[in-house]
Amino acid sequence: MSSLHLIHQYEHQLNQAFPGLVAVLEDVARGGMTREDFIRRILNSLKDTSSFHNGIDNLSPRLRKEILDFIAGKSASTITEDKTKSPPLSQDYTPVAGESQLYESNGKPIKFVEDSFTNWSSTVTNNPGIYVPTTVTGVQNIVMSAASKNQRVRVAGFRHTWSDLYSADAQVLISLIPLEVATGTSADVAANVDGPPTDFNQIELAPIGVPGDEDKRYARIGAGVTNEQFRIWAIKNGWTLPANVIVVENTFAGVNAPICHGAGINHGTPNDRVREIQYVDSNGRVQSISDPAKLKAAAAAFGLLGVVTHLTFELDKMTYAMEEPLKLPAMLAVPPPTGWDVPPALQGNYTPEQLESALTDFIQKATDSYYCEWFWFAFQPQVKNDTDPESVVDHPNESLTFLMWMENFADANLNAAAQFRELPGRVQGSVNGVINFNRSPPIADDDGVHKTYLINGIHYRRGTQNFPILDTEFEIPIPALQSDPTKPDWSYVQRAWWDALTLAENDPTGAVRVGIEMRIIGASDVILAPQQGSEFGFASIEIVTSLSSGVDNTWIPLVQKIVDKWTTYEVGGAQLNTRPHWAKMWEDYTVRGGDIKTYLKTVAYKDDIPKFMSILASIGKEQGWTLGDIQRRFSNPVLDSVFFE
Repeated sequence: MSSLHLIHQYEHQLNQAFPGLVAVLEDVARGGMTREDFIRRILNSLKDTSSFHNGIDNLSPRLRKEILDFIAGKSASTITEDKTKSPPLSQDYTPVAGESQLYESNGKPIKFVEDSFTNWSSTVTNNPGIYVPTTVTGVQNIVMSAASKNQRVRVAGFRHTWSDLYSADAQVLISLIPLEVATGTSADVAANVDGPPTDFNQIELAPIGVPGDEDKRYARIGAGVTNEQFRIWAIKNGWTLPANVIVVENTFAGVNAPICHGAGINHGTPNDRVREIQYVDSNGRVQSISDPAKLKAAAAAFGLLGVVTHLTFELDKMTYAMEEPLKLPAMLAVPPPTGWDVPPALQGNYTPEQLESALTDFIQKATDSYYCEWFWFAFQPQVKNDTDPESVVDHPNESLTFLMWMENFADANLNAAAQFRELPGRVQGSVNGVINFNRSPPIADDDGVHKTYLINGIHYRRGTQNFPILDTEFEIPIPALQSDPTKPDWSYVQRAWWDALTLAENDPTGAVRVGIEMRIIGASDVILAPQQGSEFGFASIEIVTSLSSGVDNTWIPLVQKIVDKWTTYEVGGAQLNTRPHWAKMWEDYTVRGGDIKTYLKTVAYKDDIPKFMSILASIGKEQGWTLGDIQRRFSNPVLDSVFFE
């Protein structure tokens, strides 16, 4: 059954709750609607709901007015032109935190609030004491105070980590960005760009190139620098990371600590580009590590070394990206393995020659593109494919960024509406799927082909902060072909992708209500990177849904079935070492019938965790602390169970 056919079965309920929504979905599916008209009509269908009113009530007066002006017919370009004439957005925000009894280097009290903590996706809640320091001295004083009270110290930025790597009740949490930014909308990232300087939001470029390579340069980047701040800086200064996460609402420390990644078969993780790490240790002393061997552990230590304050990265000279998005039938985007039982909604009448040609095209994109990503939006028969071959316009520009911001604002408020959550999961997913697929280029007013700065190509999607989601991701190694060990066996990628699509499409609860995404990424040299250990790279596949799927308890059971498939693949009689992304949801799953933490310790990282801990111990011996010291000061229950028990 097609998505629109299912939506029509619930047309009365949808139109009663969201007047005009079904007509919008029908019109956009027929083609010819501009992105701006599409999002304006979606917002008009939501404007009388309590979720919409709650959403705009949480915005600053300026942002609230911009949304209402847009709904009333004012163009995105006019609104963004008016923004340039307005005072900095940071002036609209009132600091959340009060004052503590601890002090910064300038003698001012460190900002502090004792309040409930919730991460972005609402998978973790607790009640720590939250400090917002602006100086390294302030961090030192927080750590020493925690030591005197036998408290543990953890750090958070935008709180986009789904797994529980955070603080705990009655412990200490440090935020290196203002709380009103960390918990705000995507527009609040701009407020942080405009905000006052701190020790943690500065970027210092080395005056000369990397020895032996003038096309590379070191940059010392504060742990609280956001991806949006770095994007603006990179375009202005002409230096960039070769790969990073898509979202701009992350801090550099937040990307680094749980080993987040971008895409591209020729790229490892951003952690592989770290050349020095500076942090405050368990004794409250400022330390640094630049030894390449030690950095394989220290550059991705989950906050166990201490409070990271600065990271030095090796950057590349800025190049340009040619964005060329495509929309293809699911069976031609990533062809299924021969004989696969393709769900009826995704089937097509293709000859073996067509499928073989499509497979060749898929492999070519995966191996030759600078960047490549595949999306299946919930219950859509086609797949969107993004490629950024390295080859200028500023794309997305301010107007499109504003539209993306509103798209995600609308997504969040639609999915938060009680009337929407009362619908069957497959209906929710079908509505989300039609919206997401049809607003993604190529569309009526945007073929998606743009030459832009590489850093813009990496961060091609904006506004993500506005739409909290649930996300599970695993890294599946691409093994060698048994008949020719010098070549990769792409059939495992096909199988992993179609296992996920098939289970999601056939799931009667419709637990996957946003989509499935796949990136091909190169191997990493970081010891605890999930992408470590396969010379042919990894298929990084994530399953994404709305928060409602977690509320109605359909999410974990469905994803567990997918995890069961992914973690039992064998090649030559040996099981592939498939691993979860540390920052995504993994704690609730089992692997091969057992506890996943046991799997991580005894199978997935059997040799790597002892090596990691040995390097940390050697660093501690040189710097005057022990593994017991960092466990007492910087660990938490999840990290205890993986690394110390």
